[in-house]
This record gives sequence, C-alpha cells and structure tokens, in this order.
Amino acid sequence: MRKKFLYIILVLYLLLLIKLIVFKYPFGITFSFINANLIPFKTILGYISGEPTWKIAMRNLLGNIILLIPLGFLFAGIYQKLKWKGVLLVGLITGTILESLQILFRSGIFDVDDILLNFVGVFMGYLLFIYFSNVFKKNYKKE
Repeated sequence: MRKKFLYIILVLYLLLLIKLIVFKYPFGITFSFINANLIPFKTILGYISGEPTWKIAMRNLLGNIILLIPLGFLFAGIYQKLKWKGVLLVGLITGTILESLQILFRSGIFDVDDILLNFVGVFMGYLLFIYFSNVFKKNYKKE
C-alpha cells in the first residue's frame, strides 16, 4: 500500500516537474538548439561569478537542484535497495530527458550544466532519504 502511494506521488511529481521545467514559458516562445550549452560547467561557472545577475544565477543554480531533490527521495523510498550508482543513473537520465524534451518541444535551451545540477538534486534527495531513514530507525528502536 505504501509503495503504491509513493508511485502515485512519483507520477504526479514527474508531471509537475515536466510542467515546471519543460513548459515553463508560455506557448508561442520557441527556442532552438543553436543556443545550447554543450560545455560542462560553462554556465555554472558564470552563475557562480554572479552573471548575468545574482538573482538569476541563484534561481538557476538552486532551482535546478531543489526541483530534483524530491525525485531522489521518492526513488530511494520506492526502491530501498537502490545504491548510489543507481541514483547516479536516475539523475543523469532524468536530467537528460528533461533537457531533451525542451529541444523536442522547442520550449527551452539545452544546457549540459542543467543535467549536472539536476543530478546533484537527485543525489541530495537520496542522501536525505538515507539520513532520515537512519534517524527514524534509531528513534524507533529506542521506544
């Protein structure tokens, strides 16, 4: 029953994620692959230096990480035998799919750095699940 509930939450979360990342701009605005970033850390380094502005930089850096934390948490909850290598794969595949959907729908700019940041978010979610699982187990055993 718990696993079924987590699957439903996962599907709803993925739909929300697609809306927020792939279809974040109103229809009518289109992008092309010409502006794509295929060089790892190119935009990340620019953002770290505060370009174009700190507000935009933080929104992009933190947004790409924070939005994917629940995915790592949910995957770890559903597939409790999942190891960090599996999480690595989930993070990289998810980020690649999201960026590729932006190309397919011409709704955003493909950026390899977004894939890296998405992976960090998925991995952080996985680590949070592990941490809270351990805390819960310790507290549960004490009672």
